[in-house]
Amino acid sequence: MSKIYDWFEERLEIQAIADDITIQVATGFAMTFYYRPTVAEAFASVQYLMTDVNFGWLIRSIHRWSASGFKRPRELTWLSGVIMAVCTVSFGVTGVPEAIPVIGGPLVELLRGGVGVGQSTLTRPL
Repeated sequence: MSKIYDWFEERLEIQAIADDITIQVATGFAMTFYYRPTVAEAFASVQYLMTDVNFGWLIRSIHRWSASGFKRPRELTWLSGVIMAVCTVSFGVTGVPEAIPVIGGPLVELLRGGVGVGQSTLTRPL
């Protein structure tokens, strides 16, 4: 039992995860002043952040770097994130959740933020 506990403790360092979350929240908050979550303006706002905002490139890069957790001992955290990302993308592309009886339709609408992919998908809080 001790070896299993040690393996999980080594890979799920709570302090390191808390630090990463703090960095993610701080840099994400800073980026919200410049990011425009609309279909027409999303790319241009990120490009503006990276090229014209003082130290915008640094804030976005720190945000991205703190999100990449694939380094020992956090590969389990990284793996769970990859699995969730693959599931989300595959559900959106294939429409598999729609085939699930009773909850399929509402689940797809929840993931997309509406009936189709568009403005509501970018701006939804989920």
